[in-house]
Amino acid sequence: MKHEFTVGQVLSNSFSLFFKNFGFMIVLGLLASLPATSATLWPDNWLIFFGGNLFGLVSSLLLQGIVVFAVFQGLSGQKVDFAESLSIALRRALPLLGVSLASSFIIGLGTLFLVIPGVVFYTMFWVSAPICIVERIGVGDALQRSGFLTSGYRMGIFLITLVVGLMMMVLGLVQAGIQLFLVSSGTVEMGFSLGGLIFVFLSALVSGFSIAFNAVVVTVGYYTLRHEVEGVAVKDLESVFE
Repeated sequence: MKHEFTVGQVLSNSFSLFFKNFGFMIVLGLLASLPATSATLWPDNWLIFFGGNLFGLVSSLLLQGIVVFAVFQGLSGQKVDFAESLSIALRRALPLLGVSLASSFIIGLGTLFLVIPGVVFYTMFWVSAPICIVERIGVGDALQRSGFLTSGYRMGIFLITLVVGLMMMVLGLVQAGIQLFLVSSGTVEMGFSLGGLIFVFLSALVSGFSIAFNAVVVTVGYYTLRHEVEGVAVKDLESVFE
């Protein structure tokens, strides 16, 4: 497997790893997206809505941690180990939450200023999550380190996220079309019913695919940047998970 940081190479490696572990990734994605999507069954209940989205945030962070380790196992030719991956994710959950909140705040603030600064910050902090997990450093150091690794590669990162975003947009449109057909035909009625559960499952499936695949792309991107910038190989990073 080549490790050059180009749009085609990062996406090719990401697709390869994702579909090699397709069942594992889809189950993870579903578990991460179900809390938030399930809250749509009770749109008027703010407590369920808030709780579902809060659990969704936590489960998405855990998924990121699990995927980081799973990707490194895949890159080194090992079989993905869920229990070991979960253990790593739980150990770094709080720092990862801090990185997520800090980067989201800065990106959101930058987006308020004519959008472009938000895009720049997004590409700068693109690999801050896997850095936090793999290198075991704090929030500020992870953001700074991400800025260093992505320097000179941000246009490529932007193009990667653009391609992935367009893919997910098409997938979302297909999902919306199916759901609209089901609702208009009377097959699905919102609320806690079989139809409502079908509706939620479709939403969770698409959302879960998006979350899991994006986590794979970012982790592959992180490793590829380390290989490109610092000459690091997978075997050099295995010790951080011991």
